Amino acid sequence: MFSIKKAAFTAVLITVLTGCASIRTNTDYYDPLLHDLAAGQKEEAVILVNSEKFTESFADKDLLLLKLERAMVFQYAGDYEKSLEEFESAERIIEDAYTKSISKGATSLLLNDNALDYSGEVYENLYISVFKALNYLNLNKFDEAYVEIRSVNDKLKELDIRNENYIDALNSADSTDASIIMRDIDYYNNALANYLSFLIFRADREQDKARISLESFDQARKTYPDIYDFPSPDFIKNASFDNGNRINFLIFAGQSPRKVPVGARITTFDGFVTVSDPSGYWVEPIFFPFARYGWNFKFEFPELREEGTLVHDIEIEIPGVDTLRAELVENIANVARRTFESSKSITFFKSVSRSVLKGIAAGKIGQAVKKNSNDLLGFLAGTAANILSDISENADLRSWITLPAYSFAAETELPPGEYDVIINYLDSDGRLLKQDIRRSFKADKRLNLINSYFFD
Repeated sequence: MFSIKKAAFTAVLITVLTGCASIRTNTDYYDPLLHDLAAGQKEEAVILVNSEKFTESFADKDLLLLKLERAMVFQYAGDYEKSLEEFESAERIIEDAYTKSISKGATSLLLNDNALDYSGEVYENLYISVFKALNYLNLNKFDEAYVEIRSVNDKLKELDIRNENYIDALNSADSTDASIIMRDIDYYNNALANYLSFLIFRADREQDKARISLESFDQARKTYPDIYDFPSPDFIKNASFDNGNRINFLIFAGQSPRKVPVGARITTFDGFVTVSDPSGYWVEPIFFPFARYGWNFKFEFPELREEGTLVHDIEIEIPGVDTLRAELVENIANVARRTFESSKSITFFKSVSRSVLKGIAAGKIGQAVKKNSNDLLGFLAGTAANILSDISENADLRSWITLPAYSFAAETELPPGEYDVIINYLDSDGRLLKQDIRRSFKADKRLNLINSYFFD
């Protein structure tokens, strides 16, 4: 009997030790990159993301994240062509992951999300197009930039349909008879995309289209006041549509929201389950026809936590010409939070279904061993299976770490020429956090755009 016990526990131990690595999210390897970005060390950040050590930190299932981080770093360093290559590769990965998710159906329901290929969140897919457009603008490829801008709102509508198709695939393959509940994205008009569209059309001297873009910008703010919960920029309210020579600034600060685990517990009753968690995300009973009274299972699901930024004010100096302040155009963190809710319902119900199934299986293991051996071994095997069930339900915390949290903009009209430009990032006490200096910037094109970033 001792040898049977030993074999049983060895099997459980091997399962635990080999399974935990693939079902936990590890982000420690990001620390050196975030340090370089926060310190404004562009060259060091590029060297790091090109290094073999950094690349090998990403498993095959996390390839999308590698592409996104590299794309953002290359854009930050001004290598817009390489950034485009990485973003385009990321979009192909998302497309492939979606196709696989539909075909796998029941398999994806039973596996912890950490074990699956990361396919990106709605907001991550959305901002791929925004930052691709920014790359094209910096390459003076206006037509290509507008194609990306136009795809932003189209993507949002398409992602709603894809979520619905994915939920249908899961529900049709689900052996629990419990249904995943669909939540629409309910966000179909992005202000930052409209602002970039305005810049393109004004630079192309298409005043009517530029005016329509600003109207769409205002409409986005009115339609989604929970996202655009800050004053509309004064310089946009007073925007001119003429062909004057300007410098436009698009400035990004902070780090995107991080996913954090929310611990929850499932209590079963005859025919349904209830979930208790600190966030109070879901309070209604969930229908599970096979559930029986008296089971308790633990699980986790991800929640977004805004990281904020040290930046309180952004002052722009053009010595001897003008001093102005950048104004908030887009709270990317708010967009992330709003759109995350649509996929969160999928993750939540998948986790509940998976936890209930594994919890029941754990109980069955104990009953089977108890029936074929003795009470002690049955109790120990059941306990070990319960532990394995609990630790395997870790929340998937993967996300695009280098995505900024806030987008600011400003513009100033001046004669064509070369100008020194100083961008000062200030904290709440007016102290200088970072200074971005551009010497002899040539302001003589249709669109004179300066991008600046502060990842802290």
